[in-house]
Amino acid sequence: MVYIRFEEVTIKAGGKILLKDFILDIEKNDKIIFMGKSGIGKSTIIKTLLGFHQIEKGKILFRNKEIKNDLINFRKKFSYLPQNTNIYQGKVIELFQEIASYKNSKLLYDQKSLDKELKFFELEKDILKKDFTSLSGGEKQKTLLILAFLLARGIFLLDEPTASLDASMKNKVIKRLEGMNSTIIVISHDKGWNNKFKKIKVGK
Repeated sequence: MVYIRFEEVTIKAGGKILLKDFILDIEKNDKIIFMGKSGIGKSTIIKTLLGFHQIEKGKILFRNKEIKNDLINFRKKFSYLPQNTNIYQGKVIELFQEIASYKNSKLLYDQKSLDKELKFFELEKDILKKDFTSLSGGEKQKTLLILAFLLARGIFLLDEPTASLDASMKNKVIKRLEGMNSTIIVISHDKGWNNKFKKIKVGK
């Protein structure tokens, strides 16, 4: 059975058609990467999938049911990493604690798991005491990727997840995502996503 289906979806933004009659079937555990020029509508696809942007025409289905009719439950199934990582004010540890406190967040938050992720992303433990706004772009991206992995949900929606990482870390993250038993939808201009990711071109 198709896991996520875009059924002749047309999306407008600012009076301009970004996508017209877009069709895509995604199976469970598929690895998808949207590619195309900047401003062509790639991020809007993910925002529409999340219900943050309205569809002009067509349907988006999850397990044969329209997502818009059950957005609350659908949003519990994904980990979302936005392109803009300036999303929090406060200490890094407080970000983890806040997400863990949300009802039904199911964040796998314990010191052992967190230490393991910090080691993977080559971050020192003292980063947890720092204010999130003081972090570099790469540190913010790593922190939000750690959150995504600790949430351990079945669907990852990642908008430019490696844009601020160095080449070595990009390869580590890509390799990890490739090996996961999760449905992963990525937007990226980075090279290095191999054939395990199905490349979907957006726009001309």
